[in-house]
Amino acid sequence: MFYVCCDKKTKMDNEELKAFLVEIEEDGIAMLHSRGYQWFKSEFLPYLNLGDTLLPNELELLADCWYIAGDVYDFNGTPLKAMESYKKALEYDDDVDGAYREIANMYEQTGAYTEALKYINLAIEKMPEEEELMDERASIQDSINYTTEPYLTKENKAWTLAEDLAEGKSEAVIASVTAMENPEVAVLQCLAKAYGMEKKDEEYSQTWDRILTSEGALTLNYADWFYMPRAIYNNEKIWELIKKLSPRVEEAIFIEFDSLNEHYAETLSQEEELALICDFHIYRLTENAAELEKLAAKYPLWEEVQDLLF
Repeated sequence: MFYVCCDKKTKMDNEELKAFLVEIEEDGIAMLHSRGYQWFKSEFLPYLNLGDTLLPNELELLADCWYIAGDVYDFNGTPLKAMESYKKALEYDDDVDGAYREIANMYEQTGAYTEALKYINLAIEKMPEEEELMDERASIQDSINYTTEPYLTKENKAWTLAEDLAEGKSEAVIASVTAMENPEVAVLQCLAKAYGMEKKDEEYSQTWDRILTSEGALTLNYADWFYMPRAIYNNEKIWELIKKLSPRVEEAIFIEFDSLNEHYAETLSQEEELALICDFHIYRLTENAAELEKLAAKYPLWEEVQDLLF
């Protein structure tokens, strides 16, 4: 059987689709997230949706891939959208035990504590050996008992905009933010992401210039890299800008560069670590081998630098 994917206009048969999804399953969240929004939207999701037609007997594989899709949305700070994918995974295979826990966590973040309790109890039934689940259940029960304010509320504009982005509503986000008189930095980051989704590279760069001249601390999170256009990511100018921002960055979360953090976090400040990552990209993109060799000599356990040179 062959099927033409509507986004790519490419024929893919059963075995090709299975091989594609097996690769996603094996490589996991790091690979999928690092491919970025355009690939996620135009290739991964359309092909995953072909699973019902072409791979009706590969329920475990489809469940695992929907679970990883949920992780992408979770990493991007959109628990409502993440829950959709985690629940989709359970439709294919109700033994994807981790999904119950993740759904409970998503409900807890948004204040739906009764639903969170329901799913954490299901997680405990599925994984009774996981002792920490009992602590998580106790935390959720305390939130119910003491009417705890949730981590995320509708007053958190950056979060509600992030959920809109996850739903593909980039134009609505652009309209909303551009109408604001003085949006906070996290909201401007959502505007940049929306321009990234729309492939409006000039407006994307202008928004980051605006963030640079704004005031206040900021966090660089997984979603900032996910929605960043590949042409921007592979241009040294964005890394020069981010390096200038580094003194204001309270936290920078990368899907990559685990080895730098793992081996040197105790000796580097957040600002220093971010500046080093920016230098790595600047030297990579300008093909400055001499400076890369200096980084390799100073940080011999930084795998990304070693891999690039050797």
